[in-house]
Amino acid sequence: NYLLYEQTINKFENANLKHIEGKFYIKGKTATTYTFKKNYYFMMGDNRKATSDSRSWGFLPEENIIGKVQCVLFSNFKNKFQWNRL
Repeated sequence: NYLLYEQTINKFENANLKHIEGKFYIKGKTATTYTFKKNYYFMMGDNRKATSDSRSWGFLPEENIIGKVQCVLFSNFKNKFQWNRL
């Protein structure tokens, strides 16, 4: 989990997270847990195989999201199309 969250914690939370010899440190103090201060989203592009999205640049803080959903083109839940979301 360290590799997944390290960039987000250090870049957006200013926590100075480090991993040294199997131990984790936040601002120089030993840490066993971390609670995020902000809400983050995993953003996926519309062309999943050839797009730049959270798989390449990481999680996005909620405050950086601009806009709102205008239309849901496809909604699938438990292999059933959700017509009420169209």
